Amino acid sequence: MKDWLYNILENFTRLVMKRPEIRGMENVVNDVPAVFVANHAGVYGPVTIKLFFPIKTLPWVIHDIVDNHLCADYLKTNFFEKSLGWHPLISRPAACVVSKICVPLIKHIGAIPVYRMDRRIVHTIRLSVEALGNNHNLVIFIDDKVLEANEFRRGFINIARAFYNRFEKSIIFYPVRISPLRKEIVVEKGICFDPNRQYRQERLRIEEYIYAHLKFREPL
Repeated sequence: MKDWLYNILENFTRLVMKRPEIRGMENVVNDVPAVFVANHAGVYGPVTIKLFFPIKTLPWVIHDIVDNHLCADYLKTNFFEKSLGWHPLISRPAACVVSKICVPLIKHIGAIPVYRMDRRIVHTIRLSVEALGNNHNLVIFIDDKVLEANEFRRGFINIARAFYNRFEKSIIFYPVRISPLRKEIVVEKGICFDPNRQYRQERLRIEEYIYAHLKFREPL
């Protein structure tokens, strides 16, 4: 995607969206590689983080939406039909059109493709470590239904061990709560990877900390 076209889309979206209140930025430690772990909040979470978050981040995204051959089918099933409830006769052409915009857009922002339940996840980890090593921060979105069902997966914590093994530096994970209803983003205090702990215990410690801060309900 051309830079000028992306800038037009980004600036227009900023004009029509309400800027969320962002709290907790004082919790972020400068000059330490960071992985922000946020609840997804539907489309709202990734869009607001990209447009309004004061720290530039590269997002993890499901690999289907950066693949020209897979994106349309993914959007048809998971977005237009499951999320919006559209009929297949409408969702198919809509997904085909949107995928033509989605793939170059996601690639343009430097998103890292995620291969779940796939051996290619090592590629995701490698790209993540390289990004952190080049002073980029990451953002990983956890589906709200996964949080509610207590099916939290901690595979992304493997980034910390891989990064330490390569650079001998620890990264910090920050839980980020996103509320579409309250129009706010809250960054909690981070938890730093400790390479001196037994790894299975350390991964569980980080998982429990992040989960405890992300699992919440919107007020009625």
